[in-house]
Amino acid sequence: MKRARRGFTLIEVLIASVILAILLGAIFILVFQGGSTYADASRHVTLQRNAREVLERIAQELRYAQPVPTHVASPGYLQFKKSIGFDGANTIWSKDITIQTNPSQADANNNGIADDLQLIRTATDHLVGGVPTGAPVTSILCEYVKSFTVTYSDWEKTKDVDTRVHKYELSITLAVMDEDQKEMSTTVTTTVVLRKQQDP
Repeated sequence: MKRARRGFTLIEVLIASVILAILLGAIFILVFQGGSTYADASRHVTLQRNAREVLERIAQELRYAQPVPTHVASPGYLQFKKSIGFDGANTIWSKDITIQTNPSQADANNNGIADDLQLIRTATDHLVGGVPTGAPVTSILCEYVKSFTVTYSDWEKTKDVDTRVHKYELSITLAVMDEDQKEMSTTVTTTVVLRKQQDP
């Protein structure tokens, strides 16, 4: 005579169910946190890339520029002229170019922090007969700007006393809110030394 196979008791089923629920919960938390961490890292990388790209664009323009005679460089504001062509041996200089934050957009999404500034460029680059003409054109260089600072200095070179060297320290901080409504920001800084040019 065969003995009947014994099944699981109710207590064994309950214990197995609790262990399975704990394991599934742990797996769900790990997957959810991993996705959130990936999204935060992706946002941070995007912020860094955008900050580097906008500073490199400004630096390229500044390297061959001249400060305007009434030079202005202050937190959130930069003004200069750049070489836009040649007329024989003479350099054609642009009208004043300004790069500044747009304070009217300081908190456009009403999240309580000034993370919605735009970095804008205003310039007249159009040439007619070798002369910069036309209305100034404003373009957005970058969004999500928390701060843009400019520090200007000039000094005499030791080898050539007649040459002044113009140097800019540029710093930009971009910020966004993460999924938990915490501020995520990155700051990038660069130094630009202007090439030797004739004054405009």
